[in-house]
Amino acid sequence: MEYSFAYLKMLVILAAIIMLLLYVKKILEKKNLLNQNKNDLVVKSQKMIDTKNRVALLGYKDKEYLVILGDNNLLLDSFDSYEKVAREQDEKTNNN
Repeated sequence: MEYSFAYLKMLVILAAIIMLLLYVKKILEKKNLLNQNKNDLVVKSQKMIDTKNRVALLGYKDKEYLVILGDNNLLLDSFDSYEKVAREQDEKTNNN
């Protein structure tokens, strides 16, 4: 009898913890703390150089970054994204 009561107490405590965690998650989502800039960084392309290193083209907002990732991370170049340049050219042609 005492084993079933201890088991029931443990289930109630676990259910209370789960409910508390779900409540905290809901509050944080409302304040947008969990979803901040979730999809801003995009891996547009990557290629393996050797077994430990790769070159990758990363997109972040309106910039693109060419980097080497591996033992030593190295930024090779940063430039405006193709979409931003195309948008600016369209605006120039529409204004003329």
